[in-house]
Amino acid sequence: MIDLRRRDGRLLRVGHRGAAALAPENTLEALRLARRARLRPASSSTCTTLDGTLVLVHDRPTGPVSGLPTLDEALELLAADGRRACTST
Repeated sequence: MIDLRRRDGRLLRVGHRGAAALAPENTLEALRLARRARLRPASSSTCTTLDGTLVLVHDRPTGPVSGLPTLDEALELLAADGRRACTST
């Protein structure tokens, strides 16, 4: 987790690769935990699989990958969490 000060002095809490200290990095669980902790997930990149699917990664993989969320799954999760957050405040 990285804490940054905003112009108004409040902290902006950034979850590197989701909440990688709490769950495996770049997983849907890491993104869920980051949103629950009010972190702003950041620093995820995408990689194209052999079948053309975009998946979340941080560093370019050097071999086969599995178990990574697709970009669509990550965006769907974050959009759903964002709608809940907006309606509750």
